Amino acid sequence: MKKGQTISTKAAKTFHHGNLREALLRMAREKLEKEGHERLSLRELAGDVGVTTGAPYRHFGSREALLRALADDGLNELGVVFERALQLEAEPEQRLREACRSYLEFARRRPNLYRLIFVDNGHWVEEEVVSRGTLPSYEMFKRLVQEAAGNTLQTLGSVTTACWSLIHGFAVLRMSGRLAQEGNPQQLEHAVLDSVLRIAVSQTAVESKFSSRQK
Repeated sequence: MKKGQTISTKAAKTFHHGNLREALLRMAREKLEKEGHERLSLRELAGDVGVTTGAPYRHFGSREALLRALADDGLNELGVVFERALQLEAEPEQRLREACRSYLEFARRRPNLYRLIFVDNGHWVEEEVVSRGTLPSYEMFKRLVQEAAGNTLQTLGSVTTACWSLIHGFAVLRMSGRLAQEGNPQQLEHAVLDSVLRIAVSQTAVESKFSSRQK
């Protein structure tokens, strides 16, 4: 039996057992990090896993559907990051810091997946998909910010957005290479994490001071 026939037979067996979707996603994740999402093609993925060009469409109706599935998987990974941080036996400030550190590690380790989710998604992500996918992760991050601030923030939504904007901006600048001349990368990351904590904790003092003036 020829080598190509062997691959085809194995792939057909995988598809028969209902694992083709995961096989396609696994291959797509690999190609995404090597080549970026712009070059992902269902036709090429079919060839990579050894099935007919029409087989992937039984699981992904279009290339955009594949990208949405990849983004959803990435958002689920971030959800796990925040969930682990919430469960840490540590001070609230340390839990928030660890969540932000792990978030930055995710962006560093999976830059093209991160870009797909948060940077280059305007042309394919539908609004309802973004809301459904990001809401659980955002709510967990908001809880981490709230606990670090002592559960007293009146402007929790704004402060959470400010904290997320800081780590997101740093992640994008770092992966684009724009921080290469700005000093030690690890020191820069520590400075960003310290700034997140200052935003969360100091806002409580600002609100308290403002509230006392109103009385």
